[in-house]
Amino acid sequence: MRLAIATLGLSVSIAAAGAAPRTHHHRHFAVLVAGSTGYYNYRHQADVCHAHAILKQHGIPEQNIILFSTDDVAHDPENPIPGTLFNHPDRTGKGHDVYKDCMVDYRGDDVTVHNFEAVLTGNASAVPKGLPVLDSSEEDFVFLNFVDHGES
Repeated sequence: MRLAIATLGLSVSIAAAGAAPRTHHHRHFAVLVAGSTGYYNYRHQADVCHAHAILKQHGIPEQNIILFSTDDVAHDPENPIPGTLFNHPDRTGKGHDVYKDCMVDYRGDDVTVHNFEAVLTGNASAVPKGLPVLDSSEEDFVFLNFVDHGES
């Protein structure tokens, strides 16, 4: 009986999929946010740069990735290897520098709740000129990665 129901369900799904041809190609977008500052929160900025690298490796176009980070860790005086961020060690020990190809769109004072909301709603007039906002539709996929920890 279960097999018959599963077969019927699959048949209906296939028929429905064939009934209405797709008119929109689904696009993929990502909004990556390192929500903390300071060298003691190194991991948060390294995490979003690592996520950026993974998305690029999987074919997400740079213009579809929006990254927020105060960007104060890579060049912090406490960083033993200035200008770098490492997220995952490898056989060589230190791992791959995820900072060198990390394209930060919103940095420093541009990392605000106001700009974050404007990006999510696609409101280009609410952000500093030239900074990106989502250009997605209800047909697209948006990945949101907010890396931080709670605060009271």
